Amino acid sequence: LTAALCPALTRHEVLILGNARSPVSRSIVEYYARQREIPPAQILYLQTAPAEEIDRQVYQREIAAPVAAWLKSRGWVDRILAIVTTTGVPLKIRGSDGPKATAASVDSELACLYSTLRGTPPALAGPLKNPYFRQDEPFSHPKFPLYLVTRLTGYSFEDVRGMIDRSL
Repeated sequence: LTAALCPALTRHEVLILGNARSPVSRSIVEYYARQREIPPAQILYLQTAPAEEIDRQVYQREIAAPVAAWLKSRGWVDRILAIVTTTGVPLKIRGSDGPKATAASVDSELACLYSTLRGTPPALAGPLKNPYFRQDEPFSHPKFPLYLVTRLTGYSFEDVRGMIDRSL
């Protein structure tokens, strides 16, 4: 893809997800938002345990439902294109393994949240194709029915701060 086809997202197209129960998550959110000039209205603090792995019911109740409600209440389901998660937000969802696996990453499930909010939830079991893979046009909704999701994480806050600083 050329730079012309991959314009940078604006600060108004990004949602930052932090975990209110994780001091390092709060520090990352505050620093990233300040450095990238993300408006405070585009920060959502979840109330969930800062565990690496959670059950699907916990994901639905403490992550997916609050994010969906936040997006819908503001009318931003289509406006937000990218979700940034941080250290302290759970990483994995427990489930089965194998070709019809139900285990998943929190970030991949958040990417699929757009389709769910638009009334076409993906199948729970098995792999999914990325509709944006190898596309030669700018990312937009509803053309590409997913959120771009990335995670700011490292061994320490200093590691993450360094990544943010180097990216600028």
